[in-house]
Amino acid sequence: MRSAEPKGGAHLERPSYYQYMIHQQDALRNQGFDYETQLFKRVLSPYMFVDPRKELTLSYFQKLMVNLINSAGRIKKAFNYTVDKNYRVHT
Repeated sequence: MRSAEPKGGAHLERPSYYQYMIHQQDALRNQGFDYETQLFKRVLSPYMFVDPRKELTLSYFQKLMVNLINSAGRIKKAFNYTVDKNYRVHT
């Protein structure tokens, strides 16, 4: 009986050694603002977070906004021909 490995084989699952070699010396110190956890806390008034129900609702909206920001980053990489499509700054 055949094992339950993904179609194409396990060799497609491991990271590329070429990609590792190219980005091995990257020393990115400034990663930018941590918007995934602090986006609304820095933008909105602290008064908005007093009510626990509002805070829960805003946390859902924050997840939505983070998803939109990440999608815009993927679109930028798709149209920027100087950056490899598999390049990820945020790991």
